[in-house]
Amino acid sequence: MKTYIADIIPRIKQFSKKLDDLTLLENQHWVIIDETTQTKQVFIFRKNSELLIATDGRVQKGKWEYLDNDSILIEKQEEMFLLKHGFLDNEILSLKLDSTNEFAFFVNETKYGDDLNDIESIQEFLRAKYLSQTSERLQQVTESFLSSKPLDGHTCPPSKRTHVDTIMGTWGQIERFRIDYRGGLNGFLNQAASGKTSFEDSNGQAKFYYKRFDSAITAMYVYKTHNILLTTDYLKTES
Repeated sequence: MKTYIADIIPRIKQFSKKLDDLTLLENQHWVIIDETTQTKQVFIFRKNSELLIATDGRVQKGKWEYLDNDSILIEKQEEMFLLKHGFLDNEILSLKLDSTNEFAFFVNETKYGDDLNDIESIQEFLRAKYLSQTSERLQQVTESFLSSKPLDGHTCPPSKRTHVDTIMGTWGQIERFRIDYRGGLNGFLNQAASGKTSFEDSNGQAKFYYKRFDSAITAMYVYKTHNILLTTDYLKTES
């Protein structure tokens, strides 16, 4: 199964449908993207856990199973793959190969034509669909935070930061802070000795890293109040 590194997925994850909404997944013709071959391979996830894989018209049977924690197990040709939720909407399915930062991409042939046939065209499609419509809103939110002006009823700057714990992590000693924003909103930041700071989404399934502590304060507020991931000083997302 061909996989790709794709920075677009963490940036649009807030727009994704839930993987456990199987009505979006089942009985659609999902064409897998593989730029190394000219063959067309279609995955059809049937309701009885049967997986049909059609390669240039020739069909093989496999199995699939939705697991807890937003995971899918795929069995085909005596191989088994554990794949995690990356992104899902009516047109695109992205699944992350477990224990890697690489994604398999599928295009819903039932909903979209043949234009999306390589990784670059898919990423451009997703950027145009999701990121362009948030850019103006992103600028408004950021300016409001930095100028300390209320936005949508919120007063943006944090009113208090409290050190709550010191823990040992992969990168050494981690300082944990509670951030209390005016209006009752709060969250937790983890800061490494290098200054790199992270916060988690509400489900604890994704962790967002920023270069500086102050950037992470702003980013966490914007993410919690407007479900937008700021790109200023953004480093990476882990899930």
